[in-house]
Amino acid sequence: MDFVKNPWIGSGKKNQEVQPAKEDFLRNLIPRVKEAREFHQTLTVYRPTSLHNLQQKADKLGINKLYVKDESERFGLQAFKGLGASFALNQILKNRENDLPSKDLTFVTATDGNHGRGLAWAAKSLGHHSVVFLPKGTDPYRLRIIEEEGAKVILTDSNYDDTVMMAEEYAHKYNGILVQDTMWEGYKEIPQWIIEGYGTIALETIDELEKDGVTPTHIFLQAGVGSFAAAMMSIFKSYYDREDLTFILVEPARANCFYQSFHYSEDTRVEGDLNTVMAGLACGKANPLALYIAEKFASGIFSVEDDLAEKGVDILARPLGEDPKIIAGESGAVTMGVLESLCKGSYRELRSFLDISDRSVVLTINTEGNTSGKLY
Repeated sequence: MDFVKNPWIGSGKKNQEVQPAKEDFLRNLIPRVKEAREFHQTLTVYRPTSLHNLQQKADKLGINKLYVKDESERFGLQAFKGLGASFALNQILKNRENDLPSKDLTFVTATDGNHGRGLAWAAKSLGHHSVVFLPKGTDPYRLRIIEEEGAKVILTDSNYDDTVMMAEEYAHKYNGILVQDTMWEGYKEIPQWIIEGYGTIALETIDELEKDGVTPTHIFLQAGVGSFAAAMMSIFKSYYDREDLTFILVEPARANCFYQSFHYSEDTRVEGDLNTVMAGLACGKANPLALYIAEKFASGIFSVEDDLAEKGVDILARPLGEDPKIIAGESGAVTMGVLESLCKGSYRELRSFLDISDRSVVLTINTEGNTSGKLY
């Protein structure tokens, strides 16, 4: 695994240029996230997902505590994405109340699996239609379970980022509403609602950690397109407001747009097929807002091969002692694979830089369960 430090933090470099619109988003995030959680609590399927304390694993790794927030339990969808999709659709419909009646709307998105299923579920729950574009190489099981949520599925012969553009073109041509978890010039409001929806994870986690009387020192987050990581970093940083709170991002080596952007100190797109078992993280271009937030808060980024994600799956599925068993997909488990390698491998200098020690309270988030139909 390769690691690149944040070029703007702790290096003496001047931080990136302050962007007023993005700073305004950060300043006003917490009230909007609370609104999102209140909406989620109105859903009949809502309940907080588990925050597991893996104390015996923590002892084995030589750290104080290890927590895993388990989003495989979310809404029966085995992933967290329904949080963002449902809140975004709710906001879209609220904003249309003064327009023509919102009947038979079609919501459109591109996905490598979990976001598309979340959108299809949310659209069906609200009585509307969905069209979901999938990039080439998508697991047939992921395609099928999206169809089972009532979506029209279109499998493309392109990678994720090009598939996003196809979804945008389709929505424009057929009067659909694009619900995408990344943003570009002229398309910002809906992705921001999605980020706000993800914030329910952080608020639930804060509640549970307070019951245990602990505060995290290190939070490992999957990057992907970055919206999930942006939500978590912004909320935890705002709530705890601690200088020693360390955020560490992780992404696949074959789709490491955050790693490359940090390495070159500029927004960098990764081209090609983006082939990785971490399908939920196979994105070649970062959400600009998420990259801005990462540059402010992340200590650095790991770019990792698939074997570490598979290692993480195995670690969570084979717990130590009385630690709970957690079923995770590769995208959900990769942070655990990185933590294990970091603590048990020959990374003394890097552990020192990240200040990981027997005092550390580490939080990871299992963002998906068994979403590809594999047998455990």
